[in-house]
Amino acid sequence: MTDLGIYLYAVGRDLDDTDLPPGVEGQQPRIARADGLDVVVSDVPMADFDEAGLRSHLEDLSWLERVARAHNGVLETLSERATVVPAGLATVFHDESGLRDRIDDWREQTEETLLLLDGRVELGVKVYRQDQGSSEQPEPTETGSSPAGSGAAYLRRRRDERERRTALVDDERQLVEGLRNLLCDSAVRERTHDLQDPRLTGRPEQMLLNASYLVPNEAQRELEDRSAEYAAAHPGLLVEVTGPWAPYSFAALGSPE
Repeated sequence: MTDLGIYLYAVGRDLDDTDLPPGVEGQQPRIARADGLDVVVSDVPMADFDEAGLRSHLEDLSWLERVARAHNGVLETLSERATVVPAGLATVFHDESGLRDRIDDWREQTEETLLLLDGRVELGVKVYRQDQGSSEQPEPTETGSSPAGSGAAYLRRRRDERERRTALVDDERQLVEGLRNLLCDSAVRERTHDLQDPRLTGRPEQMLLNASYLVPNEAQRELEDRSAEYAAAHPGLLVEVTGPWAPYSFAALGSPE
């Protein structure tokens, strides 16, 4: 018989597991009670989620994608119904006793986080450099100039190009900071993430900001409108708002045992 572990999705109060989508490995999520908290879990083969199992799956992108999609599907449905604190991907326990002990360890953090998240959603904001065509100027051909003169002109052009690029970066940084300040007026919290390479975003434009905002439900449209208005006023920027999402950026419990 395969040894089973307990996969944790989220913790909350007064949760309903009716019609939740299938979870990881196709197993149906259920609710376990833990002294006033509701814990959403399902069974998984322990061999896939213990230290050795996870290490062997790290290179299997299709497996990781399946787990992430199932995990997020359960969280999205739960988040539509109630305030929950999501668990990190692949947080698994050997038995009910280990799960309950950890929930007790996390209780204070969970209580504080539930208060923080109540009535709020996470929105993602990504800013890209708008491609307005290359501003590179072809280097003029020096004719009738001495080698020394040609060298001096080349060095001047290189210096001017460095100064132009520095000014462009400074301008972009100020524009991004202006947007961040504006959005923080609509948000409770902001968290910035590492910028993503175009190979990951699937977009040719260079990313300038990758951030998440915890926003009251009633301010979601306000943040979206402010982003659109700012982008319209600054044609050098592309602003993309995504979500609402489960609030991973502000509340993810746990890590694989």
